[in-house]
Amino acid sequence: MKTYKHLEVREIAAEIPELKKRAAQYPYMIAHMYSDIQCGENVHDEINWDELVELRAFDEKGELHIYEQNGGLKAVEITETEDCKEDTVVKYYPVRKAVCASAKRCVLAVKEYLEDDEDGQAVVVYTRPFGLEAKAE
Repeated sequence: MKTYKHLEVREIAAEIPELKKRAAQYPYMIAHMYSDIQCGENVHDEINWDELVELRAFDEKGELHIYEQNGGLKAVEITETEDCKEDTVVKYYPVRKAVCASAKRCVLAVKEYLEDDEDGQAVVVYTRPFGLEAKAE
């Protein structure tokens, strides 16, 4: 499993009851299913686990990333360490209204984690969502 300077990565058992329980611990979620996309705060009950392709449940400090692989689900839980502040870049992206569960326009907040490459240049080694905000029009 890949390791990062400012992130702890743990593989999680991919049984659906355990994944549902872990996902419920995070306030925000983006879920891609064969027939739908759910994005928003507290949309956990809208997930069709039989059709799930990929799910990211997240908050400011971590993420549960579930994805389909070889006909089954795989899952990793990623938490950031305390010393990551200086090695991150924060970006914001608008979310299409048709996808967002909120009636207001949503903005997805994303962190990019930086590490030095072999030449000492900063490169993005991992990107993850950390917030979802409803904005007034």
